Amino acid sequence: MYLGFPFSAPVAATVAAIKNGPGQVFGWQIVNNTGAIAYAQVFNKKASDVTVGTTIPDYVVPLPASGGAVMPVSRTGINHSTGISIACTTTRTGNTGATCDVVMFFN
Repeated sequence: MYLGFPFSAPVAATVAAIKNGPGQVFGWQIVNNTGAIAYAQVFNKKASDVTVGTTIPDYVVPLPASGGAVMPVSRTGINHSTGISIACTTTRTGNTGATCDVVMFFN
């Protein structure tokens, strides 16, 4: 069973390109390294098309203070028709960075 490549990197308010083209997200593990709630903003866009704090994320993963979130690897995944990009911030749609460690499985 093929479930994609791993993306693994620290992420903050600067948008990170996971894939600059169509793909699927099959799962993730995201750790919030800050002592306050943080949010992983995920975009169905190429990183170059995202302005954090202005571009509305396609979905947001809330991360508890000094905690994290896991989406177990899935066979079906979440479709991204344009690209897969992510940023971590202190509010759901803001641009103030929060430091997160991200592992995301995609194709």
